Amino acid sequence: MVETSLNAVTASSAVVAVLISLYVLRVQLGEQRESREGREREDAIRVSCWADWSSEGVHLLSGAVLREPVVHVSNRTSEPVFGAFFDYRDQLDGHPVRVDVGTVPPEATRTVAVRIPSAAMGEQWEPAQLLPTLYFRDTSNRWWHRNTIGRLERDRGPASDDFFASGGTFAPVMDL
Repeated sequence: MVETSLNAVTASSAVVAVLISLYVLRVQLGEQRESREGREREDAIRVSCWADWSSEGVHLLSGAVLREPVVHVSNRTSEPVFGAFFDYRDQLDGHPVRVDVGTVPPEATRTVAVRIPSAAMGEQWEPAQLLPTLYFRDTSNRWWHRNTIGRLERDRGPASDDFFASGGTFAPVMDL
């Protein structure tokens, strides 16, 4: 009887030890995954885009300066980013427009002019209304997506953004 009780306690202890070991392993694997994801994001978090008015413009006789909307794509890393492009919403009908940016060198900013029909730009219109969404590939061949509010996430892959289903079109590149 004592031997049976001792065997039951020993077996229970072994089960508890295995469960604790599995729990500790799960926690360690989770920490390793978070650490790896943090290292992967390390460079990607320093790539961004924003819409603004061009710094150059056409000076009018009235003294006003006509400026065009632009999107800046900034890479503040020590490595280039590849295949960069951004989407913005057409200001007349809302369909997405895709603009190729190409490779953005380390510690550089590419500025791309965006042609907006004058009918779409009222007196209160601002380039921020373009709401650009950035996509790019890092040197480890990982694709990233920075959404309209600046949130960075791994890109889920081609066709996951509904670009074509939403009537998306491609715009010609107009570097400044």
